[in-house]
Amino acid sequence: KGTSSKRSGRKSKRKDRMDRARTLAVAAAALAGSKKERKERERRQHVKLTQEQKAQRNLTRLQALCRNVPIPNPIDPVRLRSWDAWADREQGSVVFRKNRGILASNLNQRSLSIDENSGTKGAGLVLRQMMSVKDITEEMDDIIKCAVEIEAGKSQRHHESPWGVAKASADSKSKPSKDRTLANFLLDEAVESKPEVTT
Repeated sequence: KGTSSKRSGRKSKRKDRMDRARTLAVAAAALAGSKKERKERERRQHVKLTQEQKAQRNLTRLQALCRNVPIPNPIDPVRLRSWDAWADREQGSVVFRKNRGILASNLNQRSLSIDENSGTKGAGLVLRQMMSVKDITEEMDDIIKCAVEIEAGKSQRHHESPWGVAKASADSKSKPSKDRTLANFLLDEAVESKPEVTT
């Protein structure tokens, strides 16, 4: 009886040691996981976000606080047409601002700009209408490349001076007129791309 009681005592002690070892292992794993999560949160806090990333983050937060409320269309045909026209304008405005932001960013990266003194009339309105139809952000690089190639071809056909080279004084007398629609297009673009001032 004494021998069997000693054996059972040893087994219980061994089991207690194994249980304590498992508990310590689980606690160590949990502590390591919490440290890793804390470091990840600190790293995210120190990362500087761009204006677009901040806007997307704030929009995501706002969407999480809101809920969808279905609004029925007007029954009256006249009001329904006005409703549909308003919805189309709003959707086109969102698409246009997105496209114009990517266009301005890509032009700045390549040190390019839109010439508002090219002698055109209403080009800004045409650009606004075209860029309000659909999202072309993925094709913006190809669009800019194609536009540069077209302008280079025109310059070669007209035997114009290379960019950055001063023309003769005789050419300065016939200066092309300024396109006000392009000026407004570029002005709106500059206002939207202006960085926020935080206090």
